[in-house]
Amino acid sequence: MDNDSPTNAPKPNFLKRHPIIFNAVLILAAFAAFVYLSMVLIDIFTEHGKYVTVPEIKNLPLSEAVAKLDNAGFKYEVTDSIYEEKVKPGTVVDQVPKGNAKVKSHRTVYITINAFAPKMVTFPNIQEISVRQAQAVLESLGLKNVKIDTVYSPFRGLVIATKMNGLPINPGTRIPASAVITLEIGDGAENLLPDSVPPAQAEGAGEGENVRGDNSVSNVDFM
Repeated sequence: MDNDSPTNAPKPNFLKRHPIIFNAVLILAAFAAFVYLSMVLIDIFTEHGKYVTVPEIKNLPLSEAVAKLDNAGFKYEVTDSIYEEKVKPGTVVDQVPKGNAKVKSHRTVYITINAFAPKMVTFPNIQEISVRQAQAVLESLGLKNVKIDTVYSPFRGLVIATKMNGLPINPGTRIPASAVITLEIGDGAENLLPDSVPPAQAEGAGEGENVRGDNSVSNVDFM
């Protein structure tokens, strides 16, 4: 009897009998290893879970603020400036992120400082427009110190004249945004001149009636 008959030959193992499954397992294992390695590398490069505290630099001179950020390992960028008369020029007035915030290391801190000179703007022509329109135009230019004075005029609610720090100002003048602007607004009252007093009132005045031709007013609403 032949011992090498096909019936006695050893059977191939499972992987050899199913090469497609074997290749799929290899692909899945390689993909899992790639994902795991990527996550490990990301954690290393981004310092996952590691945070540092942002120094508080508000109200410090810019030079001191920069030195403090450098010592803590932060970058900085001055992104804006404002002007406040009561704050020393060059002082940090705001920062992003805020002081004592927890962030990743090497983060950039964005700084706003108090300008060394006030912002200059061109004064617009706002005469003979409504007070609300005038205030909106001035506010859009950064002119926020606006006062209202009412003056005698038949044009109620309209801007009759403009002043800066008590002096007349003309359109087109370059002025600091911190200037105090006064708007003289008509009250809608029209003084009657003495020669405009009606005859009937003039006759009544001779009989003892009180006629104040120089102070009489008539309200005219042009709005």
